[in-house]
Amino acid sequence: MLHQTFASSARKVSLRSVPATPTHRFVMFLTPGFSLLNMSGFLEALDLANRLLGREAFHCALCSEDGSRVRASCGVMIPVEAAMNQPKGSDNVIFNMGAPVDSLAQLSASAKTWIKSAFRHCKSAAIMGASTEALAQSGCLTQSATYSVHWRNLDFLRETYPELEFSRSALNIGERCASAIGATAGVDLALWAIDKNAGPDLARKCVDELNYTAQYKVQTLSSDAHPALSHIDNDKIRSVVAEMERCIEDVPTAQYFADFAGISGRQLERLFQEHLGLPPKRYFLHLRLERARNLLLKTEMSVMEVAVAIGFGTSSTFSKKFRAHFGQAPGQIRRGRAA
Repeated sequence: MLHQTFASSARKVSLRSVPATPTHRFVMFLTPGFSLLNMSGFLEALDLANRLLGREAFHCALCSEDGSRVRASCGVMIPVEAAMNQPKGSDNVIFNMGAPVDSLAQLSASAKTWIKSAFRHCKSAAIMGASTEALAQSGCLTQSATYSVHWRNLDFLRETYPELEFSRSALNIGERCASAIGATAGVDLALWAIDKNAGPDLARKCVDELNYTAQYKVQTLSSDAHPALSHIDNDKIRSVVAEMERCIEDVPTAQYFADFAGISGRQLERLFQEHLGLPPKRYFLHLRLERARNLLLKTEMSVMEVAVAIGFGTSSTFSKKFRAHFGQAPGQIRRGRAA
C-alpha cells in the first residue's frame, strides 16, 4: 500500500511551494467488476507524489461493502483494508465501481445508502470509468457538475438522465467532484487530487516523472469531441462535427454546416473527404445511425421513438437506411441485445 512504500529509495525533489500539510486521506470504494487499471494508476501516482516529497502526504485505503476481497473486471481478486465506515467530512472518496449490471445488483441496501452518504458528505469525490453510470442509477449525481462517460454510453445516459450533464471528455473537474474515463483515468484523477491538495508544482513534477506530458496534450486536443476526431486538429472539421451532433434531430442541410464553418460548400466537402473520407451529408447520416444503434442497444425506446430522435419522419425510411448501413434491421439489433 502507499503508506508502506512511500519512504522507499525515490529521489527527493525540492518543492518549496508545497507546505508540510497533514496527510490527505483517500478511501477507494471497490465493487465487483471494478477497473484494476484505474486503481493501480491512482495508487501509483499518489505513491510517486509521496516519494517526491519524501513523506506521506497522501494515503489511500481500499474498502469494499463487507471488507472481503473484490474481483476486478479482469478477474483478479484484490484484498481490501476495511469494510465501509461512516464517511467523514475530511475523507476524499474514490468510486471505482463495475458496470451497474455487475455492481449495483450485488450490493445490499445499506451499501447503496452508504454510497449516497459518502458522495454527499465527503470532502471531495472522484469517479472512475463505469462508476458514473452506477452513481447516476443510484441517484447520487447532481446538476452542479459535468460527468465523464464512455462515448458508447453517452447517448443512453443523456436520454435516460436529461437533467444531468455528461461529456466524452477524458477528465471533468467540478468544485468538489471530478470524473475521468479511459485507460488513464486513475492517473488523471490522482493528478487532480495532487494539484487540489498540494498545488500545481507537485502535480507538474509528477507529470514529468510519469513522462505524461504528451498524453495530456492528446486529451486536451480530444476534449469532448467525437472519438473519430481524436487525431484530427482541424478546427473547422471539429466544430462542424460538434454542430452535427448537437442538431441530429433537426437534420440541417450540408449548406447550413458550410455556413456554420464560414466556408463554401465545396471547401467543406473537400475538408471532410480529406480528413474523414466521406462527404458531409454521408458523414452526418453515419453519426445519426450510430446514435440510433446506441439507443437501440442501451435504452427501451421503440424503433419509432429512435427514428424520431435522430430526425427520421417514418420508421420505414429509418429502417431502410439502418439496414443499408449495418446490414441488420433495427429490430434485429434490439433482439441481439436480449440474446
